[in-house]
Amino acid sequence: MQLSITNMASVGVRSATPVVASPAMGTLFIGAAYEEPYTVSEGQIGLRAIANVALTFDHRLANGIGAARFMEDVRKRVSRLEREFSEYLVEG
Repeated sequence: MQLSITNMASVGVRSATPVVASPAMGTLFIGAAYEEPYTVSEGQIGLRAIANVALTFDHRLANGIGAARFMEDVRKRVSRLEREFSEYLVEG
């Protein structure tokens, strides 16, 4: 089965609702990254990079549980990228 990926980061789009285009069974949207404040500890605020990701899929071919598991797997893998590639990052 085919999954289409649409990345709108190059034009600054943060959020969108993807459309399934045949013959794909789904479309994964990846938005532009942006910084969001979060509480580091009591009284301290930090910034973290966030990117919105959305999945639209054909319910005749997949169900919500499978789609949710797929999205959770994507989230886990992306969150590990910095750790896995830290030796290649340039500081400064």
